[in-house]
Amino acid sequence: MTSRAIYTAHSPGEALKMVLAEQGLTQKAFALRVGRTQKFVGGLINGSVFVTPKTAIQLARATGLSVEYWMALEKAYRADEVALREGAPKTAATRQTSLGQSNARLR
Repeated sequence: MTSRAIYTAHSPGEALKMVLAEQGLTQKAFALRVGRTQKFVGGLINGSVFVTPKTAIQLARATGLSVEYWMALEKAYRADEVALREGAPKTAATRQTSLGQSNARLR
């Protein structure tokens, strides 16, 4: 990925949505690319599906963003969910995430 755009991503799903828009892909096309169902990809986007290490590897291969990027975003997002429920301040929601960062591509 050659883009250098900076995004504020509140969840892995929002980041994935931005990547799909940037690449001009539908959820269905992306699902075919990663070997998952469209329902699974929709779940990632709406936050009902967690990014596991296996999923992070699939996302990294399909997007060019690192496994570590996807895992860190998931961890921060889920920590924020807990913090919000517990009344603690958010930690990751204001973090800027570069989707054009240098990554070890797995392709």
